[in-house]
Amino acid sequence: MNHRNIAWTDSQILEILHLRDNEELTAAKVAVRFGTTRSAIIGLCNRVSRDTDPVDASPQLNGTMRPRWWLAGVKKQTRAGI
Repeated sequence: MNHRNIAWTDSQILEILHLRDNEELTAAKVAVRFGTTRSAIIGLCNRVSRDTDPVDASPQLNGTMRPRWWLAGVKKQTRAGI
């Protein structure tokens, strides 16, 4: 099984981050759910952390989003055929 260059979807990335941050699953347990390796999950999380701003740019961005906030948008896109 070759895990190089996995093309993660936005939904998968958000779900992985949710499982890590809200469900407190280890990278190994997340990897089992996604059928990949622990290293692939750690690498993805490291890239997301590196590429995102650790400081809120606006007072509205205060970390108060409910868990899995993105699912409503994904469902809308699915219904719209996007």
